[in-house]
Amino acid sequence: MQKNDEVRKIVFDKENLEIYKQMVAEATENAVKQIEKEKQEKIKNRYDTRLRNTEMLLRNYNSFKKHAQDATYSEIEQNGLDEDLDYDKEIDNLFINSILKTKKRTEIMLKHIDNCIEYYTYKCLASGKDDVQRRIQVIKMLYINEETMTYEEISEELDCSTKTINNTKKAAIRELSVLLFGIDGVKLY
Repeated sequence: MQKNDEVRKIVFDKENLEIYKQMVAEATENAVKQIEKEKQEKIKNRYDTRLRNTEMLLRNYNSFKKHAQDATYSEIEQNGLDEDLDYDKEIDNLFINSILKTKKRTEIMLKHIDNCIEYYTYKCLASGKDDVQRRIQVIKMLYINEETMTYEEISEELDCSTKTINNTKKAAIRELSVLLFGIDGVKLY
């Protein structure tokens, strides 16, 4: 009991009260700074993810096109399922529907990517600046053309260094990220 009384005296002592207020204020300020830092880090990570996703979409562009064009299940889509086939209809229908949905989603995403590339091409070429016009050239040479090229091949073709090609690619991906993902493709801090 005597110990609790001593603690109360210390806690409610005016000299200590000011020290505690200062400690609480500093702790609160540090907590707010930490929360803000974590919030900014979360935004940065989301932005970085969009950049990686943009590059991943571009890197796989031709594979997506091939998937959408060379689908072996297009006959099923056009003619429906043959009822005379000997199979577990429920499982096969699930599988076939899953394939068809994947094909449709791929086609929708390709259409979106194509629209963004088309607009980006127009935007770059209309700029009249060589470095901006180079951006769409690099993206097409690296990812979009059927016969993609290496950094070295592009640097020879465009008469610039591989470092310039890499920096150009990064600038283009940042801009394309905004077109592909809207506001989520923008760094907000």
